[in-house]
Amino acid sequence: QLESELTGLGNRMNDQIVKLQSEKEDREKLLEEIQERSNIVKLDSTMFSDVSKEVRIFLPEIKALRIGYSLFTDFQNGQQELPIVIASWEDPDEEKKEQLRTYLKNSYKLDTLVLLIE
Repeated sequence: QLESELTGLGNRMNDQIVKLQSEKEDREKLLEEIQERSNIVKLDSTMFSDVSKEVRIFLPEIKALRIGYSLFTDFQNGQQELPIVIASWEDPDEEKKEQLRTYLKNSYKLDTLVLLIE
């Protein structure tokens, strides 16, 4: 009987060790994901700085530029990200808006971009 109790105790300890190892691996994966996101944000901010400087050169009438992503769903295809650009720009013509849209899509390698003028 003592032997079976010790075997049971050993099995429970082994199960606990396996569970702890799994939790440790999950924590490490989460930390890696957080670090990757942090690196992406740093890259995005560097890229935004470069892109905005270039936009300022060829479209100096733009007063301010904001770029971000909006999360949305159409309840059929799940959650998606939609790139949005908000430009403070007084009465731009369609050709210049298209010039900005094309430049940003190419710079960020996007196929879709929403451009809002304020």
